[in-house]
Amino acid sequence: MTNDISHIQQFIDYLHSHSYSPHTLSAYSSDLIKFLDHIGPHQSITDVPSHMIETYLQNQITNGVRHSTIRRYLTVIRKYFAFLHSTGLICSDPSDCLRFTPLFQDTLTHENICSIFSYISVQQNSNNELVELRYRRDEIILIFMIFYGIRQYQIPQLRLSAIQHSGEGIILKVDDRSSIRLNGSVLHKLRSYLSRRSSYADVIFHEPLTSKSLTCASINMLLKELNYYLNLHCTPMILYHTYRELNNHPDEMHQLLFQITRIHSPIDSSASFTSVGVHA
Repeated sequence: MTNDISHIQQFIDYLHSHSYSPHTLSAYSSDLIKFLDHIGPHQSITDVPSHMIETYLQNQITNGVRHSTIRRYLTVIRKYFAFLHSTGLICSDPSDCLRFTPLFQDTLTHENICSIFSYISVQQNSNNELVELRYRRDEIILIFMIFYGIRQYQIPQLRLSAIQHSGEGIILKVDDRSSIRLNGSVLHKLRSYLSRRSSYADVIFHEPLTSKSLTCASINMLLKELNYYLNLHCTPMILYHTYRELNNHPDEMHQLLFQITRIHSPIDSSASFTSVGVHA
């Protein structure tokens, strides 16, 4: 038991070195100690079989624990065992072969989200400029929908003239009731996309081949593509539910956004809003 607590503390120290907030560190530590209590004093946490993790999570569902909390349990358990494996404290990661399927599938997992943006990044490396442009556009659309909660019907309506400076940074006005503050990495990606467009129209998103304004049908086609190639179930509603779930855990959301915006893709450091009439 003492060694298990020590390993948990090493894991928490590791997350602290990666700028996790005190609130998240406290929650993760509490979650792991709760899991430790579940497996009992005669079972080391470094030698836990997959079925014991599955039983623990299923018990939480049976006990009426909130879905968002169970997702956090699953996330921290995966992160913890990945840490133990990477540091050589265990020979294999039992969370790799989990067969636990939550009863709720109305949101994407962190692994789903990372796989989506990895796929998009690969497509951006096309030698065809129009294909590259299309996936630069699609990357921003997905970021807006998953991390900012912009709805499908709002995406085609976004305009360059709605991008404004404020004391909080660069703001994109979504409609008369809402606006979002653009993260620096997201802002750079948006600049890069806009600098490559062959249109100076006010609408942000266009079809690369025709330069016509994007339609909701194009977003549906993107989601169908992701479903086919990644074996997912993406719909506009699931993306919105995913945003709401992430928004309940802002530290995790920021960490995930940081992670996906650094997935390798072609970058033009000279991209600027100046070329499209907006100065940042």
